[in-house]
Amino acid sequence: AAEIKIDSRGYADYGSLHLFDNVAKGQVVGRIYPPKQGTDGKDALGNNLPSKPGKPIKLALDKTIVTRSVKTAEHDYEEMVSEEEGYLSEDNGKYTIKTELYIKDNLDYRFGTLDFIGRVKVSGDVMPGFHITAKKGIEVLGTVRGGSLICMEGDIVVKGFVYGGKDSRIISGKSFTA
Repeated sequence: AAEIKIDSRGYADYGSLHLFDNVAKGQVVGRIYPPKQGTDGKDALGNNLPSKPGKPIKLALDKTIVTRSVKTAEHDYEEMVSEEEGYLSEDNGKYTIKTELYIKDNLDYRFGTLDFIGRVKVSGDVMPGFHITAKKGIEVLGTVRGGSLICMEGDIVVKGFVYGGKDSRIISGKSFTA
């Protein structure tokens, strides 16, 4: 779910939605704790119900996430550590770090302005007033209609036209094609 910012006047900024968290390489994205022994209970007649031991969880991780054991005075657990830059995703029970953020439509109020650590691909248009900042590259299959594209380490490719505007700009660390 989106995290919508409300300013001091009570207005919502639907252009700045928080739909994902950027994950850096080496960042811990989760912890896996071993099961503990439960506590015994009682049934409706007051008879003891012994607890059953828990079963360890089996997580499916792809090569973009590794685990490492951690032992502290309070707990022993495993950490899930990112091997890539991107965002954490779960696809059919398998956890992965996605290095490309793919928007299957126009970049508008449904997605807001994007700031991504990886590569961004938009299958539609970038609508007026919306901006994309991406570290690894930007590809827009439609048209940029008064938005901004900023990529300091990768290429920017726009398959359609680029229309400027008051707050529009294109900044590319490598090449720009439109």
